Amino acid sequence: YSLLDRFAMEYGGQLQAFSSVHVIRSLAKGRPATQVNCIELWDDALWVGTTDGYVVYYALSTGTSPTGARTYQCGYQREKRLSKSKPILQMVVAPFNQKLVVLCEKKIFLMHMHTLSVPGDKAIQKGIEMFAVDRCPNIDGLSDVSDFNLTLYQEKNIISCWQLHGNQLTKDQRYKEHKSSQYANIARMQRVSNSLMIAQDGFYHIISLLNGDKATLTAYDNFTPLICWMQQDEFLLGVSTGHATLGMPVNRDGEPTRAPVQWVAPPDLVAYQDPYLVYYLKESRSIAIHNVITNLSVQLIDYDNACFMADAGGILVLGAPNRVSLLSPVTFEAQINDLLEEGRVEEALSLAQVSFSQMEEDEDPELIARRYSDIKQRAGYTQLKHGVVDKGLNLLIQAQTDPLGVVALCPSLSSSALDIPLAAREVGCEPFTEQHIGANADALAEFFITSRHLCANRTELVAVDTALALLYASHHPDELAAFVGRPDTACSIEACAKRLQALSRHHALAMLYANEGLSRKALDIWKQLELTTDMIDPTYPGPEHIVTFLTSVTAESKQHLRDLIEQQVPWLIKRTPQVVRVYTGRPVAESLELFDPVNVLETLKGHKEAKLLYLEWLVYKAKSKLNDHHTLLALGLLDAVRRKQTEINNKRARGAAGLEQDQAKWTALRERLQTALRTSHQYSANQLMRELKDTELYAEQAIVLGHAGHHEKALHLIIYKIGDHDMARQYCLDNTQATSRRGRQQLFLSLLKVYLHPSGDKRPFTAEAVQLLNSYQSDLDVVEVLKLLPDHWQLNSIQHFLKQSMQRDVHHSALTSVKTGLAKSQALQTREHHTLLRQQRTTMTEGAKCMHCGKVLFSAGMLKPFVRYPNGVITCLDCGKNRSVCPKTGTHFKVTMKREQR
Repeated sequence: YSLLDRFAMEYGGQLQAFSSVHVIRSLAKGRPATQVNCIELWDDALWVGTTDGYVVYYALSTGTSPTGARTYQCGYQREKRLSKSKPILQMVVAPFNQKLVVLCEKKIFLMHMHTLSVPGDKAIQKGIEMFAVDRCPNIDGLSDVSDFNLTLYQEKNIISCWQLHGNQLTKDQRYKEHKSSQYANIARMQRVSNSLMIAQDGFYHIISLLNGDKATLTAYDNFTPLICWMQQDEFLLGVSTGHATLGMPVNRDGEPTRAPVQWVAPPDLVAYQDPYLVYYLKESRSIAIHNVITNLSVQLIDYDNACFMADAGGILVLGAPNRVSLLSPVTFEAQINDLLEEGRVEEALSLAQVSFSQMEEDEDPELIARRYSDIKQRAGYTQLKHGVVDKGLNLLIQAQTDPLGVVALCPSLSSSALDIPLAAREVGCEPFTEQHIGANADALAEFFITSRHLCANRTELVAVDTALALLYASHHPDELAAFVGRPDTACSIEACAKRLQALSRHHALAMLYANEGLSRKALDIWKQLELTTDMIDPTYPGPEHIVTFLTSVTAESKQHLRDLIEQQVPWLIKRTPQVVRVYTGRPVAESLELFDPVNVLETLKGHKEAKLLYLEWLVYKAKSKLNDHHTLLALGLLDAVRRKQTEINNKRARGAAGLEQDQAKWTALRERLQTALRTSHQYSANQLMRELKDTELYAEQAIVLGHAGHHEKALHLIIYKIGDHDMARQYCLDNTQATSRRGRQQLFLSLLKVYLHPSGDKRPFTAEAVQLLNSYQSDLDVVEVLKLLPDHWQLNSIQHFLKQSMQRDVHHSALTSVKTGLAKSQALQTREHHTLLRQQRTTMTEGAKCMHCGKVLFSAGMLKPFVRYPNGVITCLDCGKNRSVCPKTGTHFKVTMKREQR
């Protein structure tokens, strides 16, 4: 179903589909015999065929009233009489041919649709009982939509097909003429493509115009035969079955297309305009409107003495003896307004969606969107009026309504009286009470947040943000601080401060001050929240928030900023070691410029954890080159490890439970210490070794020994104290990353020596030594290894090592030879290029000048210093400062030389 169908199915029985509009109130004054018999309409033209043979032409104009209703005016143009006594029986317009086809006195007349002139003033066909126009010439692709195809029912039971071309009605050669007694007494007929639906002698039939075959569909008994074309190949047939009177929608094959329409009485006139079936009941003097989608009667219109009804050019026309009316569809805007006034918002919005989705493509999309938004806005205020606040505000959001209008409806959220918007006043929306605001705080907050960007200027934004802050303060305090702290928030401090203080929203007030640049006021409030018990606010997040604020706060000068921050550190450092972030939270260069590390370290002297954090920042991020910083960091971390170990030992001695967490912290501290020792090369190794000497921190001792170059001692610690061979190999790899092959060989040789020749009475690690020899990572020197090996080792135990070493040495030698050859080749090319440059001669004559600035270089036999570029350009020393780029041509000679060398 289309949107229109779906809306009709749900709401169709509750809408007024049409209104009756009289366009001709008196057909022919002074001629009582002139009455309406048939009507045709196309675009802005209307024709009336009368009972006394006149064809009257009117010009139709349309407009829109201030209420949105469509208006019509009809102006008489001319008339022509085709018979003195007989009525105009049928009349149809052929707009693409500018013709009017008229049946009168069993004759077909062809008239110009505007001038009403008749070619030759005579009929073009005679003996015609009735005719039927092909309603869908293009349905089977047999004709174009602009073709005018006509089927004539002639005397002597003849059915023939014709086409209109210019002023001529010519035989349609696609169809044969059919003449048979089986076509006698046809009472009604309608045509679609090559099918002709007829009513004849109590039955409805379908005739194929291709071969003349006739198929019987159904009987209509005593029912006055009725065939109404609906759409495409769909017809409505009037039938009577027992006590029921039905309208049966069928296709051209006679198959039902939808549910039948049940009538209370046989209709006298019927017409169809999707999705409405319109029929006239003479007995009740009324027009009934029936929706065929929902199968519901939707409207009843009073109308006297109707004698003609048809869908002419998409408009329903009605004829009474002396007047002509149009059934004008009630505009969507008018129906929507009626629904909104009745409080039927959902139906109004559904109808609006249908109406605007069905707009023509040439309609201005911006205008359509604006009209749709206006309806949504009115619907939103209507919902607010009826207490459906969440849905009403959502509609206002969709309509992109200025949020200031909703602020005006909430006087307790506004610092000044605001005018309620016109759209709200029109629907009778009253201001909210405080209780009403509290009950709908969530919906109001969502509305303000979503629509605040629609404010036209800062003044409006301040009003909206102030309303939202006051709403949060009263009903959602957890959301308040985050909102007032946003950089785009524009609350009025004067309006908010008193309310926030009264509600103990101290943290939010501090955030508001901070957001407005009043940093000292904000810090004073936070300090009181930290240091006193007189001021309590459960939404205050703690001292880390103050630290974060201080890392980004600004001031009018660097000195003011420094003073502002340093005033807070003495009390903040007692609350959290994270205070160090006030010194490190900015870019490195800015932090070092603001705070001298010497002064910072002095300030942090008594606060070990904070001092460690600052030293780590100095070493790792600020890349300090001072040995003291690196040594202080290592010593500080070592002290922290010792203190944590002492704490664990004491707890263990007391039998305290839950040591896992302390152990994890101790492990983390050791990792920090090892990282500092491993990554830094500027601490005092001797000082660290003195501190580590009497500890069991063997891994740290090994790192420091390695830092001092005592690799053999370090490896001895790792092997015989820690007992970690993987760590020993990794130690060798870590300490040879930036060395030559010879350096790597020496360090791995030291490890082999520790394995084979341990000090004291320790046993050698023979298996690990063999594994090291066979490792691809070691790359040991064969000669040096053979010197270390014990005499009792057999040759087959090192056979793999010898073979691998020989292959590696051969490969290294070959690679070295290649590199040497390449270097010699490059040196030769460079020397050759230099020789070529030196061979070029330069001749300087009297008056020679710099080719760039024009300064004289050779005058009175004196030659000043000059620069000559490879392209022959000669300049003075000032112009030739950049020897790689010619100042005159811009040539880059380094790039050129590289290309030539390649």
